Amino acid sequence: MNKDLVRSVRIFRPTRTTMQAGARHPEIWRLEWDLSCSHHWMNPIMGWTSSGDPLQAIHLSFPSLKSAIRFAEKQGYSYHVEPDSTLTKFAVKSYADNYRAETMNPSKISHTK
Repeated sequence: MNKDLVRSVRIFRPTRTTMQAGARHPEIWRLEWDLSCSHHWMNPIMGWTSSGDPLQAIHLSFPSLKSAIRFAEKQGYSYHVEPDSTLTKFAVKSYADNYRAETMNPSKISHTK
């Protein structure tokens, strides 16, 4: 098989956009072609980065990780899966908890008289 025909793809779950206010994480997985092996050059007049690779700006969305992996294997692409970047669970607490003696750093407590 020709070295140029072997494609490497990365599979990841995209982070939510800043326009999404809800806490629900999008349930899609995205497949993008790895661009580290493609040839890029800089346009000297405009300063834009150009490429002769037609797959450079294409990404595919899948409903599950299994379907994205199945597609990559079926097409003969080598793939790597990036770890899921899900939301971090925060402990729910009130504003008054910031000033409780148990939770404060002892160096921040100032004693007067």
